Amino acid sequence: MNKFIWTDLSTYSLKESVEFYSALLGWTFTNDRGYYVGGDNGNYTVGIYETPEFFQKINMPHFWMNYVSVESLKETTKRAVELAAKIELNDVSFYGGQIALIRDPMGAGFTVYEGKALLENSNEESCLGISRKLHTSNAKVNIGFYENLFNWQITLQGDAQYTIKDINDDPIGSLLEVHNDIKGKYEYWVTQFKVKNLDEVIKRLVSLGGKEIINEGSRIMVTDKFGEAFLYLSS
Repeated sequence: MNKFIWTDLSTYSLKESVEFYSALLGWTFTNDRGYYVGGDNGNYTVGIYETPEFFQKINMPHFWMNYVSVESLKETTKRAVELAAKIELNDVSFYGGQIALIRDPMGAGFTVYEGKALLENSNEESCLGISRKLHTSNAKVNIGFYENLFNWQITLQGDAQYTIKDINDDPIGSLLEVHNDIKGKYEYWVTQFKVKNLDEVIKRLVSLGGKEIINEGSRIMVTDKFGEAFLYLSS
């Protein structure tokens, strides 16, 4: 528990997004009552769904959301509020369990999941190519929040770079403190997908209408064909 187990994309253009990521990364998808679950080699690791109407009304962009498994949704959300987080959605039925959408004290959003279905779908092996990085303008605030909420261990590994480990000392993510002039005014978790040939995938991305945003050598931040849904592709 208290690990990332799932990630999904909220999009205004469901069919086009499924086609884009299928062509870009070779994922195959199954339509589960309007929620498309997919991944590579028959492993389900991601979902794509149409952005709910209430998010569309406030012009919420396409975005990737990351899910953390928890023992108790009720206790986790209660503790999150005590730690100055905001609960956007709470106790919503989703994929054989219940979820809550939480914004940490700096505003970065993530989802917590209590249930078994996603845990059964997103096995350890199939998730090895997916990682998450929190971009924040105040590492101190975020470190205190996540260490207290999930018992994560967050340690400095370089200039403004931190490694996130779970209670078993397993790496589960990372944190980067970065000024708003670089990352923009929002705080956010970025999903990273590992690919076999980064150069080929980037060429395919551009041919499909996506854009390269920041090239860091072994990983590149990109957007989808709609100019939104920021993500990293890495070698």
